[in-house]
Amino acid sequence: MKKTAAIIATMCGLSLPVVAFAGVGSPSTDSPILKVNNSVSIGFNDINSNYSETLPSPSDVENGWTPGFHVGASVDTSLFGINGIYADFGYDYASGKVTYAQGTHSEKAGHTENNLHLRLGKTMFFSNSAAITPYIMGGYRWWYRAVPNGVANPENYSNAYVGAGALFQYAINNDLTLSLHGGIGEVVYASLSGKTNPYYVALYNSPAEQKFSLSDRPYYTAGIKATYINSKNLGIYADVDYRDFMYGASGFNQAGFEEPSSQTSQFSFGAGVMYSF
Repeated sequence: MKKTAAIIATMCGLSLPVVAFAGVGSPSTDSPILKVNNSVSIGFNDINSNYSETLPSPSDVENGWTPGFHVGASVDTSLFGINGIYADFGYDYASGKVTYAQGTHSEKAGHTENNLHLRLGKTMFFSNSAAITPYIMGGYRWWYRAVPNGVANPENYSNAYVGAGALFQYAINNDLTLSLHGGIGEVVYASLSGKTNPYYVALYNSPAEQKFSLSDRPYYTAGIKATYINSKNLGIYADVDYRDFMYGASGFNQAGFEEPSSQTSQFSFGAGVMYSF
C-alpha cells in the first residue's frame, strides 16, 4: 500500500501543471466530449489472456480468447460548485475455453472472469474539442479456472487494485471523438482458493481445499476508444484495451504448500452502442 500511495501522489503532483494550463479552455454545453462523458453503453468484447507462472518450466501457462459483454456508464457534471467532476464505471464479463499447459502436458480449460472498474477525476478543457482528465482508479477482478486434469479444479482467483491515471480526449468533429487512457497502480488483496484433485490429495496427503493469500504487485492499463454519437444522442463505439498485472508469491499455507508469483497480460477488443444523456 505504501507503493500505491507513492504512485498516486506522484501522478497528482505531475497533474498540477496540467491543471494550471488546462484552465484556459471552457466547453460549451454541446461539447462532443461532454456527450461522450455523459452516457451509458452496452456491447460485446473479446479478451485475449496470457497467464504464466514466473518459474522455470514446467510452470503453469494459460492463453486464449474468451468472448463476453460490457456495460458501462459515465458522468461529467458539476458538484458543490466545481465543474468537470468525472466518474466512470464499467463491468466486463467473459467466458470460454482456453489452452492450459504445464511442461509437455496441454489441455483445454474453462476460463470465466468478471472485471469491475471505477475512475474518479476532474475534466479540464484545452478547448471545446480537447480535454484531459487526471483520475484515481480502483477495481476488482474475479477469475475462475477449470482444468479437468489439473492439480486443483476449480481454481478461484480474485484481487482488487488501486492506482491513478489520465484520460485524453479529442473531438474530430461534432459526432466523432477519440479517447486515450492510461494508468498505473498496484494489485491488492489478491487470493487463490481451489479444490485439490483427488489424485493429488492421495499422492501428497494434502487437504481437499486450499487457500493462498498472494502478495501485492504492479498493475498497468492503457486503451484507445472511438465514439460516434449523432444529433439524437444515439451512438456506437469501438475500443481496444490492454492491462498487465502480477500476483506475488503466497508463501507457505497451513498445509505446507505455496503458490508462485505469476504475470497476466490481456488485450480486449470491444464494440457496442451507447446513449448520451
